[in-house]
Amino acid sequence: MLITNGQGDDKKREILRQYRLTPVMYTRLLQGMALRCCCGRPLEDGYYQFDATERSTGKTVAILYAGDKGCAARFFDLSEELVAALGEKPMTPLPFFDPLQGQLEEAASGGRGNGESHGRRAMHPLNKEVVCAINLTLMCWGAFIHPGSLFSKLLEQIRQLPDRPLYDWKVKAVNTAISKGCRRLSTMLDEKRPRNPRLRRFEFPLMEACLQRFEPPPESYL
Repeated sequence: MLITNGQGDDKKREILRQYRLTPVMYTRLLQGMALRCCCGRPLEDGYYQFDATERSTGKTVAILYAGDKGCAARFFDLSEELVAALGEKPMTPLPFFDPLQGQLEEAASGGRGNGESHGRRAMHPLNKEVVCAINLTLMCWGAFIHPGSLFSKLLEQIRQLPDRPLYDWKVKAVNTAISKGCRRLSTMLDEKRPRNPRLRRFEFPLMEACLQRFEPPPESYL
């Protein structure tokens, strides 16, 4: 289910009271992609995907898209406002994955670039590659992160333990998931470049090394 009734602060407060929102992806919309914000407006550039877990059942039942400078920023602010009422910590912004720059930027408070990163553990280089590979794959597929899926679970693990590299078998699982599309990630990215000439070229040497440690090594779809 896609949440689309997020117009205005009152509606956003209702959403936060009904659901526990978890940010799972923060990236940029490429040319040729079309998504709508929770408020109903078309997304234009940077945006978040949130998982929505029902507070009454504890089940993750929906997702929500929000533009980073508008609705997402308000959700982060309102989660701080409702700390006492909800009895939980405010949401933590994610690092920004920019496919035009090819790297993860530091997370900023409220998604507006004015936050502090003191005490934040540095992300392991392998985990950075995995986050990039997952984000790029979903962009190429035109898909969202399904709650409870492999990609969702791995991104949450990296968010909780950024400095601990994933096990080789989890990297292999990412490669296997990408293979379901029957094309290498690099091939899918090449197909996006005519409309996105600034799209970076990506390499995944640490993930490739993980795959090579298996006997026999699986075919790489990176």
